[in-house]
Amino acid sequence: MHLGWFLLLPTVIFADEMSTQLQGVRPPLCNYFPRDPRQLDAELMWSMDFQWSAEKLDSLVYEYNQRTYQTSLRDLNEISRTKYNRGASQLPFLLLPHGAYGDSGPLVGDALQTLGKFWQPPNPVKNTKDNLTVIIVGTEHRCTAKTFISTSNFAQWNTPLGNVEVDSGLYQQLVYRCKRANAPFSVENKPLLQEHSIENQLPFLQGWIGQDLFKILPISVKSVVQPEDQTEFTSENGVIQKIVDLISEGIGTGKRFLLVGTTDYSHVGPAYGFVPPGWPNSTSIPDFIRQLDLPLLQGVCGCGCSGGRFLNSTSQPNGMCGRGAAAVALEIKRRLSQRLGQGDPEVKLLRYTVGSDIGQKHNDQTGFASMMAL
Repeated sequence: MHLGWFLLLPTVIFADEMSTQLQGVRPPLCNYFPRDPRQLDAELMWSMDFQWSAEKLDSLVYEYNQRTYQTSLRDLNEISRTKYNRGASQLPFLLLPHGAYGDSGPLVGDALQTLGKFWQPPNPVKNTKDNLTVIIVGTEHRCTAKTFISTSNFAQWNTPLGNVEVDSGLYQQLVYRCKRANAPFSVENKPLLQEHSIENQLPFLQGWIGQDLFKILPISVKSVVQPEDQTEFTSENGVIQKIVDLISEGIGTGKRFLLVGTTDYSHVGPAYGFVPPGWPNSTSIPDFIRQLDLPLLQGVCGCGCSGGRFLNSTSQPNGMCGRGAAAVALEIKRRLSQRLGQGDPEVKLLRYTVGSDIGQKHNDQTGFASMMAL
């Protein structure tokens, strides 16, 4: 026997029984949105209808957002006109918060409505959910998965608004190809049972797209990026590349995709064990968060959608719990755009707030942002 064969054992890890097949329903946590469907509907409507006015935000943040938002809309219109000849992007990308709806929901609602100016979800009369898959790249905060990038084998994800179906064909192909390529990828349910980042996107998608008009492919990424994880961003045979290959092939058959990454930004306050120097007799916590978040926002918008370049330009401590998820989602978008001959995408900041700009004004706060690349 050739002993070298043992070195080629696949690194796809099946941590749950029967994980090569989808099965079961992932129950909702509802830690960041209401469990009651009527209350959840009301919170979604409030988020979608939120009035971005000086009465809601302090003057500095309001002015900053208004200027950025208007510039972004002009830029997005120009990108749509020149790069896509006024057609739709084949992989629109949103980088969204996964915080409590009362603090960050309006940023998600606003981003979806902005995307709707350039890309339309399926028509409920003409389309079925088989035609659209939303790839959600979420954060695994506890870093308990066996690999940097992982998924689960739940067949459906439940929310108070109903079940969302996982794209079984895409899932099975991804698992098969990662196994064949010896790519480091695990299928395990336990890490995602207590994780909110993917779940928090689902009610918005159910309300905006329509309950039965889309499927999902959940991708989980550890919040802490180790040095060895960065090889994923240079590999031509890793998990990221396998996802890109599947999207490209799907587009060729007329399938539609939406890419959603999730991250929050700096977490500051006594409960996080991190406060401004000299606090409370120094810089306010919201102002301190804005100072910390500015280089993170610049890192995302200035990296040309390169996950590796973004990681090299930013650091981890207390900022951006979804740094890994953002990097993976950015890299997927970049590689797909290059595959389609569209060059490096431009990421545009839509909105930025600190939680207290929208929600409760207490000592523990987080920065939130919404971004888009067509």
